[in-house]
Amino acid sequence: TISSYRLEVAVTDGTFVSTCRVTIEILDDNDSPPVCSKLYSKTTFFENVNPGSFVFNIEAKDADEGANAKQIFYLTGDGAESFSLDRESGILTSALPLDRENRSIYNLVAHVQDAGMPEWECQTHVEIILLDVNDNAPQWAQPAFSASLREDMPVGTIATKILATDLDEGDNRKITYELWDAGKKHFKIDAISGIVSLTKPVDREEQAMYNLTVRAIDQGRPKLFSETSLIVLILDVNDNPPEFASKFYFASIPEDVSEGADVVRVLATSRDSGVNADITYSIIGGNEHRKFKIDPKSGVLIVTGELDHEKSSEYFLTIQAQDGGDPPLSNHATVNITVQDVNDNLPMFSQISYTALINEGASVGDNVLTLTANDLDQGENGRISFSIESGDRHNQFRV
Repeated sequence: TISSYRLEVAVTDGTFVSTCRVTIEILDDNDSPPVCSKLYSKTTFFENVNPGSFVFNIEAKDADEGANAKQIFYLTGDGAESFSLDRESGILTSALPLDRENRSIYNLVAHVQDAGMPEWECQTHVEIILLDVNDNAPQWAQPAFSASLREDMPVGTIATKILATDLDEGDNRKITYELWDAGKKHFKIDAISGIVSLTKPVDREEQAMYNLTVRAIDQGRPKLFSETSLIVLILDVNDNPPEFASKFYFASIPEDVSEGADVVRVLATSRDSGVNADITYSIIGGNEHRKFKIDPKSGVLIVTGELDHEKSSEYFLTIQAQDGGDPPLSNHATVNITVQDVNDNLPMFSQISYTALINEGASVGDNVLTLTANDLDQGENGRISFSIESGDRHNQFRV
């Protein structure tokens, strides 16, 4: 505490007195340890500081002087490698890029050693808190989202809820949602909750899928955002009856066609999908004599009975196409089948035998009698010619 003494020394012989001044300098010995100014210190700064930025100044006092007062600083603790404590000045700086989202608090110990007596040291516990900056865009809970919705759902129906999070803090992590494409015509998203709902009726037959782009925006400065896709599949309901390619079909077959022969194929389709578009065919009219059947899946009409043009030259069948929905929907078409004549009927005389009387003096060319015959066939098949087959040995008659 006292570095020097200034003394005045007197000498006397009993009568006379003489004095002199004596200065005594006390040489310092390294006998005082360093004393840290603070046992605990807390500091905050933003996470985006560059390496080498000032953090804190560690201070300690040593009662010694000169070389005996020289101090050595060093840093320990989990994460100490992210900072640098100058060995001589005690200035603490950042050493590496920092990220609050990876680590927000560092609890370190700054050591101050006596340079001459390393076993003498004091410590300051330093708590470093990183403040958030908006350096993270929102992150989606999954790479893409999907949902399905029946096409008969009313406006206001919730399709799905999507979620994004932000690693930042405060306003930097507050998220709002927006739709960013034509899907806004049929859907909307709640800006806060992320709930996607229907705003306009949808029709699967017009559009079976909507690929929406959703944007999540944080409230930092500047605002950061990220986008994802939301695919909404429109599920079919049975709201479309089958439709025939034609309402009227025409076919022509000979009357001697064999059983099992194909007549014509009808075709119906449905704008629905799945079981709602699974079509079954049946004959519901005009087949009272069971002359035809239809393959329920292919729609091929088949002959199942013997046909006779002379009994029925035309058939008008009503075909039904019914889908597999619940309840099922159906539609109808008409098939007009013409049975073509073949020469399958003999000419028939109007009576089995004829008797005629003529005078023996009749002249050549006189009529004896008129024969009549009929053929059930038509056209050339029904045209009849007469000839005398026998009994006219002398060629006395002609017909």
